[in-house]
Amino acid sequence: MRNKKAISPIISTVLLIMLVMILAAIIVLWYKGIFKTEHIIKFDRPIEQNCQDITLETFVDEGSGIFSATNTGNVPIYKIKLKTTSSGSSDVSEIKKDTGSVLPVGGSYVFTDYIYSNYEKVTIIPILLGKDNNGNVKEKMCDNTEFLI
Repeated sequence: MRNKKAISPIISTVLLIMLVMILAAIIVLWYKGIFKTEHIIKFDRPIEQNCQDITLETFVDEGSGIFSATNTGNVPIYKIKLKTTSSGSSDVSEIKKDTGSVLPVGGSYVFTDYIYSNYEKVTIIPILLGKDNNGNVKEKMCDNTEFLI
C-alpha cells in the first residue's frame, strides 16, 4: 500500500478549478434562458421592414364564432390593436399580456371575448416592441400591416 501514489496537489487543484468554472457556465446559461426577452427585437433596420415580415393565419370557428390568429412570420408581436366595425361604428381594443408577447413567433392567440358574427369587419393591427439605435425600448404600431379576418 505504501508504494501507491495519490494525485498531485497541483493536478487536483486544476481539476477543481475547471469543475467550478464549468458549473458557473452552466448556471449562467440557465439564468439567461429563464429571463429571455424574445418579445424585444432590435430595430437595426427601418421598422417598416420588420412590419413587412409579419404574417398571420386567422381562423374562425363557424359554430361558436370565436376566432384566433397564429403568428407564422419571424417577428414576435408584442401587442395587438383589434378594430371591430359594426353598424357603421368602430371600436378599437388593445390586447396585451402582463409578460411576454401576445403572439410570439409560432404562437397563437384566441379572441375569446369577441364573437366574429357580431361584427361586419374585424382588423388586427400588430404592435412590435424593440430597441432603437440608442438602446431605448419603444413600441411601434404597424399601421400599414393590417390583417382582416
